[in-house]
Formats: sequence, C-alpha cells, structure tokens
Amino acid sequence: HLFAALAKHLRESLSAVESGAADKYAAWDEAHCVWDGALRTLATRAEAAAAGDPIVADIDAALDAGHDAIGGDAPATTMDDWRVPPARQVVEKTLFRAAHREIVAQAERAASAADPTAAARALGAFGIVRDRLEGRNTPGIAVIEAMLSGDAAAIDAGAVRRELDVAFAKRTRNYADQAFVDGLGIPSSYKGAVEGRTYAKLIAAGMAAAGLSTAGYLADWDDYVARVRVGDDEAAAREVSQRLVAATCAYQAALGIAACTGDADE
Repeated sequence: HLFAALAKHLRESLSAVESGAADKYAAWDEAHCVWDGALRTLATRAEAAAAGDPIVADIDAALDAGHDAIGGDAPATTMDDWRVPPARQVVEKTLFRAAHREIVAQAERAASAADPTAAARALGAFGIVRDRLEGRNTPGIAVIEAMLSGDAAAIDAGAVRRELDVAFAKRTRNYADQAFVDGLGIPSSYKGAVEGRTYAKLIAAGMAAAGLSTAGYLADWDDYVARVRVGDDEAAAREVSQRLVAATCAYQAALGIAACTGDADE
C-alpha cells in the first residue's frame, strides 16, 4: 500500500512538470527521488519475476532523458515538448508494468503456497494500477480485489492477469492509430505513440502466454513511433498501424473481449 501511495506521488510530480510547475527540475527530481528511494525496490523484484524484462533500466533511462530535456534557471524553467512528455509516459507506464508483473507473480506465489502474505502484497501492488481499469474493465476491479483478499489457496493468477490485461489491451489499442487524429510529426502524437509502445510492452507477457507472436509486434511499435515522429510518410505509418491494430485485437479476442475497442468499458 505504501508503494501505491508513492507511485501516486511520483505520477503527480511528473504531471506537475507538464502542467506548469515553475521549477520543473524540482518536480522531476522529486519523482526521481521517490523512484530511487522506494519504487526501485518494487521494480527490481518485479523484473526478477519477469525473466529479465528491463523494467529498471527503462525507467532509469526515461528519468535521465526527461531531466536532460528541462532547461533554464529555476524557478523559471522550460521543457522540450518532444522529450519530456514521452519520457514521463515511459516512466509511468513502465512502473505499471512493474506493478503488473508483481501482482501476477505474488498471486501465483499466494496460490501455490496458500500464502496470505503474498496475496496481501499482490493486493497492495494492485493499488498502483487500479485506476487503469476504471473505464476499461471497471467490473474487473471488484473481481481482483475479492480474489486477492479472500482465501489465498483459491486465487487464480491467470484470472487476475486476464482482468488486468483486458484494461491494458484496450489502452494499448487506443494508441495504435491515435496519431492520425491530430496528425503526424507533432509532439502530442509522438507522445501518444510512445505511450502505446510502453503499454504494448506490458501486455506482451500475456500475448506470449496466449501463443501470440510478440517480437514482430514490438518491432512494429518501434517502427510506428519513429514514423509518427518524422511524419513524412502517412501511408507507410498507416500500414504499420493496421498491423498493430490487428495484433492488439487478436489479443483482445484471446482475452474473450467480444468487440475490439480502445475505450469501451467491459
């Protein structure tokens, strides 16, 4: 539960950088301190359970990149719109990936050993991503909370991951073609593409477990992000986007979602 509270504080600190904090260095560094002082512990544990998924390195790199993209003298600081917002998304969504891996790993441990402490850890970590299910899989919140607070031996870790991934697969789908709404080659569209790619890394574990290919999928996300950034070939970007939509929808189908969407509540 402390991790969840600190994650909220980290997110609020990063948000303040974009929403007008005069001293953007101070706000960004506050988030970095929360990461180094506490949340790195959670991410390191989650990474160990995720067979080498570079969660810690991804967050470290994004925090460094965001800091380097802030300029000026405090308290009158500025930020690079091409660099700070995408870095923020990588930090936040990779932290969600850490929470996701921790929840599933602790749920598996709780079930296999009838361990109520592991179940409590999973429930506490769920607080980090609980709001991500709101509006995408709202009923799943009650399902997860009831399961993780009940008999540890009766926990179905696969069901927990499914409820999480229903919401995250929808959020990923939302960014697979969103760049065409505002147009390519602009900071907001680039930020959205980076956000989608970071969510895609989260659902990749579930996709692989469902027997779906992830290597090409993640490579297409890298390609899509680059094409949205440059913005000089919309036809090529749409071709990649269509593959991303198809692959994300295939995972939604595997999860039992009747109609593939990016924003409908389940």
